[in-house]
Amino acid sequence: MRWTAIRRTCQSGSAAAATTLSMSASPAGNILWFTAGAFSRTRNDLWMLRQGAGRKPVPVLQQDLDQSDGHLSPDGRWLAYVSNEIGSPEVLVRTITVGDGPPVLGDSLVVSRGGAKSPRWRADSHELLYQTLAGTIMSVPVMSGTIGAPVEVTRVPGALSDWGLSADGQRFLMALPTKQAAPPPFTVLLNWQSSLSEPVGRSK
Repeated sequence: MRWTAIRRTCQSGSAAAATTLSMSASPAGNILWFTAGAFSRTRNDLWMLRQGAGRKPVPVLQQDLDQSDGHLSPDGRWLAYVSNEIGSPEVLVRTITVGDGPPVLGDSLVVSRGGAKSPRWRADSHELLYQTLAGTIMSVPVMSGTIGAPVEVTRVPGALSDWGLSADGQRFLMALPTKQAAPPPFTVLLNWQSSLSEPVGRSK
């Protein structure tokens, strides 16, 4: 499967968006979801691009807020993303219907509390995982169209936002900052000429 490049600027009516911030592909690989930083009042917005020659980006969620890091559930029923809708950046979900036209979204539901980022879906769509800003991985059950309460899975302080998980949700691939060794000490010798047996002069 091959994708063509996205143009730097995406036009929708009179609003212009530029600078792609994050990307993810739908489970089927036929839709690219991305965040574009906007020059307009809507700030960061969610967009989608269907695969195919001549396709143009379509706005998914544009509000007077920041929306980013959109991820479609493998069953195509839910869109998870990060927004500052309640002030702090939190993980939210909405029901979504994707057809040939613009996607149809349901009302937003705040999943996390206290700051969160980087939502990821398990392959069967029955679990949503995300990171807290403090580095804790949280698990949210999704059963029969109902979003459950978050439960702590493990703590990975310092983990970077870009991460992945296995299909069964039991293994995580995460990037951690490396510990830098202290630089070797150095010595400054003062009045070093006095330690020489002969005066130092310009060579002839």
